[in-house]
Amino acid sequence: MSYVATPEEIAIFAEYSLKPNFSQEAILLDFTTTEEFIKSILPPKFSPAEKPTGHIYVGTMESRLCGEFDCAIVSIDVIFNGKKGIYMIEMLISDDFPVTWGREVWGETKKTAQVKMYRAGDYRYAYVERNGVRLIDIEGKFGDDLPPVKREGTSFEIKAYPSSTGKGVQWDPIVNELAIHEDFPRRSTGVGRVTIRGSRNNPLHTIPILSITDFEYSSGLVAYEVLKEHALGVGNAYLPYLIGRHYDDIRTFKVGNLWAKLQGKPQEEETFPVRIFDSPGFKALLNFDFNNHPRNTQLRNPDTSPNRLVRGNPFLKLLYHEVEGAGQGNMVAPNCIHVLPATGTSVLEVFFDILKCQLDLAHEIFCVEATIVLPASLTGALDHIAYFDGLGIGI
Repeated sequence: MSYVATPEEIAIFAEYSLKPNFSQEAILLDFTTTEEFIKSILPPKFSPAEKPTGHIYVGTMESRLCGEFDCAIVSIDVIFNGKKGIYMIEMLISDDFPVTWGREVWGETKKTAQVKMYRAGDYRYAYVERNGVRLIDIEGKFGDDLPPVKREGTSFEIKAYPSSTGKGVQWDPIVNELAIHEDFPRRSTGVGRVTIRGSRNNPLHTIPILSITDFEYSSGLVAYEVLKEHALGVGNAYLPYLIGRHYDDIRTFKVGNLWAKLQGKPQEEETFPVRIFDSPGFKALLNFDFNNHPRNTQLRNPDTSPNRLVRGNPFLKLLYHEVEGAGQGNMVAPNCIHVLPATGTSVLEVFFDILKCQLDLAHEIFCVEATIVLPASLTGALDHIAYFDGLGIGI
């Protein structure tokens, strides 16, 4: 390709840009916010959807259009021209060409960032980082594959540019209405935790997140197609939304000393409170009452041989060792589960794994490593056992 494209190169650009396809592997979750917040960030002629809902997506993509890249998206549900769709407020991308193409062709609000996703067995971990700030952390545990799914959706992208003079917009913005076609042969749900940080140039801290859902892991194909181009018809009234979404605050960049005379000080990135959100399934696991769950059976005279399954409960694999003269404490240490028997005087520490213990919590799977402190002798009868989750609860 030279500095002047050939007719063949122009035709290929048009063909691939018309309906780009992407293969993806991603983690998605929904969140509930407030209608007031959504109204405050929507440009004219857009309105909130029936429910004030948003979405967080972090994943990897390959395409026939712009190669492979990593991607994080924060979007909200909106209504435009009587139709429901999503409106992107953050699109953070790991490579330059996807950013350039997306901003210039569709008007996407893309910025470069570092996005990564890792897998280890049933666990997933993903994050997005920009300008030294870890904006989003997602970590979760996922269950077995669910049936394949095909879904349809709509996205609205506003194509606009600042004037060459920096005053106002160059021309009236265009709203690109995109059809989204999803085909996911691999899919599962998971539970876990999301950590969100904000910065001056990526103000995620301003989103009032009231709750989040459990997670969805998906792998498959996503195709986009421009259905219509709508004139927004608001002119310079769109400028605050264009500058706010698409550009960083230029006051955060250093002014050269030819102008600053060694006196310039860029405005530092502010530090905002870190917010941590647990998915409903993860909250249920943290608050789970093992003692009253139907799968929990009372254990009597368990097999004390090392690394043997406990009779009556196939989920616990135990390793015993006796600690003489330790007495009976009554505070639960971190990552420690205390067991209260009816009789017994010595103290044992029991290390265990709960291996893929299905808790009947709507596909949620829980796996922990912890310590049980058991005030009983090896020969003592265990007439009753109570479990505690180890968050400083006394017995």
